[in-house]
Amino acid sequence: MSKLKTELQISKLFLFLTILLAPLYVVRFQIGPYPSTLLEILIGLTVVSAVIEKIRAKKIRFVIWGLPPAHYFFLLIAGISAIVSPDKHGALGILKAYFIEPFLVYLVIKDLVKSKKDWRLVFSALILSGLWVALLAVFQGLTGWLVFAPHEASLGRAHAVYNTANAVGLYLGPIILLLFGVLLSFQKKLKSQNSNPKTKTQISKLRKAATLAVVVMIFAVVLSKSAGAVVGLTTALLLPIACCLVPKIWRRRVVGAVGAALAIVGILFFFNISSFTPKNVDPYVRKSTDTLQFRLCLWEGARDLLLDKPVFGAGLSGFKELYAKKYFTCDAEPLEYPHNWVLNFWTETGFLGLLGFLVVLWVYFKKLTVHLLNPKTRWLALGFSAAMIYWLIHGLVDVPYFKNDLSLEFWVILGLAEASRK
Repeated sequence: MSKLKTELQISKLFLFLTILLAPLYVVRFQIGPYPSTLLEILIGLTVVSAVIEKIRAKKIRFVIWGLPPAHYFFLLIAGISAIVSPDKHGALGILKAYFIEPFLVYLVIKDLVKSKKDWRLVFSALILSGLWVALLAVFQGLTGWLVFAPHEASLGRAHAVYNTANAVGLYLGPIILLLFGVLLSFQKKLKSQNSNPKTKTQISKLRKAATLAVVVMIFAVVLSKSAGAVVGLTTALLLPIACCLVPKIWRRRVVGAVGAALAIVGILFFFNISSFTPKNVDPYVRKSTDTLQFRLCLWEGARDLLLDKPVFGAGLSGFKELYAKKYFTCDAEPLEYPHNWVLNFWTETGFLGLLGFLVVLWVYFKKLTVHLLNPKTRWLALGFSAAMIYWLIHGLVDVPYFKNDLSLEFWVILGLAEASRK
C-alpha cells in the first residue's frame, strides 16, 4: 500500500510539473538523432508513471473508452491530415506535439483527478504556470533585462520566454479568466452564512492571493502590447455576465441568434475579404506597421487555398509550404498559420477537422451549462466559459492552439472543466 501511495504521488508530481513548466517547451535538445523538448520529456514521465501506477494497482481499464466521440474524431482527422500533408516529417512532429501529447495529459487528468484535492493540484499548476510567465514578462517590461526575443524588446513589448509578445496574452488570457471565476466563487462563499470563521479567514487569504495574481497577469498582458488580448479579455468578461442578465427563457435563443449572426458575418467576410485587402502593393516589401493589414493579406491567401482545397486543406504543416509558393497575395511573409482559429484548423486539418473541433467546443460548453445552472458551481463555471470565449475571440486574429504550451493548456482546461463535478 505504501509503495502504491508513493507511485501515486510521483505520477501527480510529474503532472503538476508538466503543467507548471509547459511554457518551457522552448528548451529544446537532441537525444541522439531525436529532437525533443523539456515539455515532451515531462509529458512522457507523467504518462509512463500514470500507466505504471495503474498496472501495479491492477486497474488496467483506462478512461480512454469513456470519452466523447468528438474527441476521437478530432484526433483521427488530425492523423489523416498528417498523411495528406506535403511536409510529412513536419506534419508528424505537429501531430505528436500539438495533438497526441496534450491529449495524453488530458487522459491522465481524467484518470488521476478523483477528489477536490486532486482538482486543486492540477488547477494550481495551471495558475502558477501563468504567474511565473507573467512575472517574467513584467520584469522584462520594467527593466529591459532577460530578453529572449530582441525584435520584440526593440518594440518595447514584454514577451516572457516566447519569440513573440502575442504569445503572452494567448497563454495568460484563459488563466486570468479562470481566476476571475475563482474570485467570484470566493466572494459567494464569504457571503455565505454557513461558512465558519476559520474557513472564511482561509478563503479571504486565498482571495487576496488570487487578486494579486490577476493584477500581475493583466499587467503582463498590457506590457506585451497585444491588442487582441486586451479586446479578448474585455469581451470575455462582459459576454458571460450579459448572458446571465438575460432571462432564462430567452437565454438559449439569444445565444443562438448571436452565434448565427456572427457565423453569417464571418462567411460574408470570408468570401469578400479582397474588398478589404490593400491593392497595388509589393508583397515582398511591408511598408505599413499595421498588423491588421498583413493579417488581411494572410486571410485572403488562406481563402484562395481553401477554395482550391476545401475538404483536406493543406494538411498539417502544409499551409506554410503552399502559401509561400502559390497563395500569398499582398504580403509574402511565409507565416506558419493564417492567424485565425477557424482558418488555422481548416487549412491544417481540413473541413472535417474544423467540424470536429467545433463539436469538441460544443461538448465543452454543453457540460458547463449544467454547472452554470447550479448555484454552488455557477461562478467557477462562468470562469471556464469566459476562458474559452477569450480563446475564441483572441484566436480570431492569432494562433491560439498550434503551439506546444497552448495546445496543452487547451486540453488541461477541458480536463479540469470535466473533472470539476468531482
